[in-house]
Amino acid sequence: MEMMRKWRRHTIEFKRQVVERMKTCENIEALARELDLERKLLYTNYGEALAASGQRSEALLHLRHAVEVAETDPSHSPVERWKLIEPLRMLGAVEAELEEFASSRAHIDRCLQLSLALWPEAREDLRSFAMIGKAYEAIGDLERLMRHADAACAAYRKSLATWQAWPTLGKSSFYDRNHAAAVSAKLAACWAPVRTVPAAKTRSVAARR
Repeated sequence: MEMMRKWRRHTIEFKRQVVERMKTCENIEALARELDLERKLLYTNYGEALAASGQRSEALLHLRHAVEVAETDPSHSPVERWKLIEPLRMLGAVEAELEEFASSRAHIDRCLQLSLALWPEAREDLRSFAMIGKAYEAIGDLERLMRHADAACAAYRKSLATWQAWPTLGKSSFYDRNHAAAVSAKLAACWAPVRTVPAAKTRSVAARR
């Protein structure tokens, strides 16, 4: 069995420092060696930060590069696939916000399929389960932006069910609870217009009578 590479958690402050260094960096390879990080993680972190600050077009460039770099990794370990799944999801999310819907759907759908395939062989780490919940949420966001309320609600329900199943698989914490709460809020906001449509139609019919 292939030995999994150790997954290191980085603090928010560390990620911020990485992003600041990326802004003035002229040699990505040298910076990656200095920080003991892989290039794909540098591009992913920077792309995520750019998207969060509203610089979506620039974020696309870095997230696409992150996906390209991750695609060339010869390793098939779960950790390495996580490093492809995350930038795929982020890329699809940014594309959805820019209304590049076809490309967004292709990337998010692939993210979901990779996540579903990864879970059976990586059950010892709930991060693989989290990938599924995040992928369904990303699909819900895409459908919502496309004004497909029913499809968005269906995707959000699957995401919420994933997060609610978390305590049956491992210890619950603020991580799964916060994700569940966020998706629940999106579902409520998405479901409200759907529920009011029949009532609105009924009132309209009654008025014509």
